[in-house]
Amino acid sequence: MTQKPNVFPQLRFHYGYAFSDDLAFVAGRAVEQDPDDENTAIMAFEYKRLPGQQWSFYLFSPDKVRSMGVIQRGETRVRFLTTSSSQLFYMMQSLEQDTNLLPYKVRTIGDVAFSSGFGSEIHRSISGGAWQLLTPDWHKKYRDFLEYASYNNIYTWPVEIARVGTLLAFDGPTSEDVYFAGKMGGVAHYDGTAVSLLSAFTSENLFGVYARAADDIWICAHAGTLYRGDRKRGFTRFPSTPEFSAVYAMLAYKDQMYISAAAGESEEPQLYVLSGREFRTIQSLGGPRIAQIAAMNIANGVLWAFGVNSVVRYDGKSWEIMDNPYK
Repeated sequence: MTQKPNVFPQLRFHYGYAFSDDLAFVAGRAVEQDPDDENTAIMAFEYKRLPGQQWSFYLFSPDKVRSMGVIQRGETRVRFLTTSSSQLFYMMQSLEQDTNLLPYKVRTIGDVAFSSGFGSEIHRSISGGAWQLLTPDWHKKYRDFLEYASYNNIYTWPVEIARVGTLLAFDGPTSEDVYFAGKMGGVAHYDGTAVSLLSAFTSENLFGVYARAADDIWICAHAGTLYRGDRKRGFTRFPSTPEFSAVYAMLAYKDQMYISAAAGESEEPQLYVLSGREFRTIQSLGGPRIAQIAAMNIANGVLWAFGVNSVVRYDGKSWEIMDNPYK
């Protein structure tokens, strides 16, 4: 088995992303790491290699990883990562920072990359590797309020500022049909030309967006509530069974909806699949127990899920769980 890096005798994963059906990168930090040390190890996992050779150290990130993916940069497509300190890096021979953005999250939808950030900073990539701010009016309004609030010792955000200032979660079926969600029930839509705020259907803080289809958009709240709909019909609460107390990741794979969530009094999330109007754990359907999943994505027709101490791979027929060798 791959030797553990000396600085990470025990590694706890917090994010992962698959770039193909046989290659994934997993980010983790040492269990006993100094709180002031933000370095994060990124490990490469190669599925088709022999078990003892699957894991290898790739590089260090200067902070916890929030998202990964592939982005068009000039004439080439490159891997990227974003960090919890709102930094965007291109994963070349070493990390190369893009200082033009302060992103919370970056995701490529179709051939276009989008970036969400605090302060109503929603960008899309344009030719030449540049970024276009799609919400200049909202961003100015947010900045003006911060200046006013600082001068007058105001610590409570007005609802209209909070709803447009924290649109951090996003997804869409196409690059001209993208939904954004944030605090106090803020939901906005980009139609290829402009971003507009939708009518509020909840006052909850919204955590995630998943576009299953153009008319089937899922939005989840921090408290585990699920909403389903689209901008034309509106959104309604999805009465899931069981009722979730927290949702960590969700996606659709082969016409089925998968959600990593905690239910009831349990604080440990398990992986569920929607069966009719009921979510059932993979274990209850005869599969393995899959828990503590923090991120999921699909690559080349394979579902990947990343947990604290495992990498899970599902090809539509069988589940495989690869344990974290650094735990």
